[in-house]
Amino acid sequence: MIDLRAALAVRARAGDRSHYAPLATPLCPDGDALALALLLVSRFRADTLYIADLDAITGTGGNRALIERIAAALPETTLWVDAGIGDRDALLQASLQPNLRPVVGSETLPDADLLRDPACASAVLSLDQYRGRLLAPAGLEAHLDGWHGDVVLMGLDRVGIGGGPDLARLARYRRRLPRCRLYAAGGVRDAGDLSRLADAGAAGALVATALHDGAISADDVAAFA
Repeated sequence: MIDLRAALAVRARAGDRSHYAPLATPLCPDGDALALALLLVSRFRADTLYIADLDAITGTGGNRALIERIAAALPETTLWVDAGIGDRDALLQASLQPNLRPVVGSETLPDADLLRDPACASAVLSLDQYRGRLLAPAGLEAHLDGWHGDVVLMGLDRVGIGGGPDLARLARYRRRLPRCRLYAAGGVRDAGDLSRLADAGAAGALVATALHDGAISADDVAAFA
């Protein structure tokens, strides 16, 4: 997972976006998002990268040009991109890049009816939770009955603090959305957490901090690919 702000890759922590600082880790010493993306693909053999454009999500700008450069540099890699999509036009525009898959985040979704639009067929739905509360427009839960695509269970307050994944939430949504592939996001600490998520039925997990801290290796990633 790569979080972008002001054209740099930043270190996310507990959803407190105002304090996200540029990455300064062995994997990314200077916040260079393109270099980080290339390294994640080469070292960890990632075939999918999740990118959160925090400027677009918060309505303070955007990093579209940088994301397009990453997409062009990695034509065989699928990019899941959350760029604060809030309407059909933005969704269609985001779908133009061949290897880019738009993420519709519940946090920035103004109207749950968008989920019923055929334009959403190829999108990923991110159910964004903060401190136990789903950040979403009214009526979103009712619209989930018709959703059969991929779902990210995003725990914003769990990101970057090493608290472990929310297995209880995963279990609830496995019952609620049995036909969807569910991806856990937030709290993954090590390979043991990856194993627990796999055993609990997760289709995958979004990982950042554990990679930068060296708690999850390339071999660990390969074992759960």
